[in-house]
Amino acid sequence: MVQGRCEHTLGHHSGKVQAVAWNAAMASVLLSGSFDQTVAAADVRAPGAAVLSWQLGSDVESLAWNPAAAEQFLASSEDGLVRCFDARRGGGAAPLFTLAAHSKPACTLALSACAPGLLATGSTDKQTKVWDISAGKPELLAARDLRVGAVFSAAFARDAPHLLAAAGAKGTVTVWDVTCDDAVARRFGKQLGRRQPADEV
Repeated sequence: MVQGRCEHTLGHHSGKVQAVAWNAAMASVLLSGSFDQTVAAADVRAPGAAVLSWQLGSDVESLAWNPAAAEQFLASSEDGLVRCFDARRGGGAAPLFTLAAHSKPACTLALSACAPGLLATGSTDKQTKVWDISAGKPELLAARDLRVGAVFSAAFARDAPHLLAAAGAKGTVTVWDVTCDDAVARRFGKQLGRRQPADEV
């Protein structure tokens, strides 16, 4: 019988850990976010080493590394903000940008692997939003109430990257073709394998 065993236990947070994210380009680097209001980056090859940490001032809800820039990560929080950090600047460094994404907790965020800079966020304000963050100055492209209630999770489909799934408090999942919104189609239609609006072709 095969039995698993615990290799390492990381104990650098003082509150509930709400989110974790592995860095795709640096496989041993793990990001974690907690209700102690901090985000931490640890190298699991050296569990006793000091970790880099960033104070958000609000409980951390969701985390994601940026597929277009492996050294950058985004963190959403209970205050409705989304912050982007560059890990190379070290723990405690100021965010590259702070986005007031929602009026209530920003529970989830997702970055497209196919369209660099395409960000989706979801919140207990029941809104799912799509943003362009490619220039480092976030721009809202589309917002929808997808009728799932408070939005707790969202993800872009890998094989059909124009599709965004969102799930929420009503126990339902809605799939949104984000390119049905002209602003998204104009900005990212080509990368998502969809036609741009006729006036942009």
